[in-house]
Amino acid sequence: MRFTIYKILIHAFVVGTFFLVACKKEGHEKNEIKNLCRVVPADSIPIIVRDSFTTKYAKVIPVKWYVKDSMGYCAYFIINGMQQLALFSTNGAWLNTETKVEQTGQYEDSTGQSGKLFKEGCSCETDTEHD
Repeated sequence: MRFTIYKILIHAFVVGTFFLVACKKEGHEKNEIKNLCRVVPADSIPIIVRDSFTTKYAKVIPVKWYVKDSMGYCAYFIINGMQQLALFSTNGAWLNTETKVEQTGQYEDSTGQSGKLFKEGCSCETDTEHD
């Protein structure tokens, strides 16, 4: 009887450790701190930035705008079912666009480079649960 209890406890420990490591590896830690960019209303975005977006993405309306530190502004929008983040400088110059290509948060930018591109400061996310 005593051996069986120890065996069950050891098995539970191993399974529990496996799930903790698996979640940590996937970036799903409960206490994970993200420095998300501040969501702002479209009317607070400089007109030069909004005009630059409209020129680049005619007939597309951003779902959300973010202030991206001192770099500029991110526009979150959807084209053909694909979630996009476009980064514009404070003077309206387009810097790059990321396309969400899978649910794990991996992106591909307009140059074909994968991974999260906004490594400094806050990060603009297409995930809407933080609003």
